[in-house]
Formats: sequence, structure tokens, C-alpha cells
Amino acid sequence: MAGLRAALWDRRIARASGLALGVYLLAHVMELTSSLAGREAFAARAGAAVPPWVRALVLVPLGLHAARSLRRVEGGAGAYRHEGLWRIQRLAGLCLLAFLVVHLGQAFVPARLEGQVAVYDRLAASLSLPLFAGVYVLGLAAAALHLAQGLEAVAAGLPAPRARALRAFGLGAGALVFVLGVDVLSHFTSGRALFAP
Repeated sequence: MAGLRAALWDRRIARASGLALGVYLLAHVMELTSSLAGREAFAARAGAAVPPWVRALVLVPLGLHAARSLRRVEGGAGAYRHEGLWRIQRLAGLCLLAFLVVHLGQAFVPARLEGQVAVYDRLAASLSLPLFAGVYVLGLAAAALHLAQGLEAVAAGLPAPRARALRAFGLGAGALVFVLGVDVLSHFTSGRALFAP
């Protein structure tokens, strides 16, 4: 009985922290679209949609989510339809975690120390390098996949109509994260967005 309670608690932590991180990810990507209007717009808007205290606070669910996922070493599909999907989710999560280390070092820490204009300039300089641009494309892909598959796992326990709606939302949210992220990345790498007019 204690093992069942621990497993249910573990699943609740994974879902709650994952949903909190998903909401933050969507808000953060939306916030970053301000860079398409230039450095001043980015500096003015960065921190407005996601206040600095929320950015620091989001490290708590990130730590819980990552620790829970890294600790889960047993096989089995869990909430996923197939074990292969669980493995892909775990690989996407590990890639995302590695990307976050790079991104936090490039954006979060400098923002606290130097301000948003310095972050914009740092991103413009480093993302013009193909290696960093590639890391960001892989990070965006991992974030989009991890978000969509995480919502798919949550949907597995819902009644059919709600599950379909959540799966569709997860697919759309993942696509939105990737498309908007690549648009912002394109702005930093080439000076113009791919999709914005």
C-alpha cells in the first residue's frame, strides 16, 4: 500500500511540475517574440510577461521534474502507450535539461547581473555562431516534443473526449513553441524572422 501511495504521489509531482513548466514555457516563448521588434522592445517587455521572481520560482518545479525523471530508471511504458515513447520522452527531457544549462548561462544569469539589453546583445552575438544556433534548434525541438508527449501521457488517463482535446492542445502547443522559437532564433541569427511579416 505504501508503494502505491508513493507511486501516485510521484506521478502527481511529475504532472503538476510538468504542467507548471509547460505554462511557463509557453509564456516565455511568447515573451521572447518581443525580440522581433528589436533590442529596445525586448528590453522593455522581457520580464513583463514573466516577472523575475516567477523565473526564479520556476526552478523549483524544474528541479522536482528533472529529479523525478532522472530517478525513474525502471523500464515500462508508464503513462505512455509504448515503452519506446517513454524512452523518447526521457531522451527529449535529457536534451532539454542540457539545453537549459546553456540557456540559463546565456540568458538568465546575465539578465540578473547585466540587464535585458545585455542579454539581447549576448544572444545576438552567440546565436550568429552555427554551433549555438544548432544547440538552440535542438533545444527548441526537445522542448516542443517533451511538452507534447507530456500532455499525451496526461491525456492517457482521461475520458476519450477530454483526452482527444488535450492531445490536440499538446500537439498545437508543441508546434507553437517550436515555430515561434525558430522565428525568434532566425531573428537573432539572420536579422529577420522566418514567419513574421
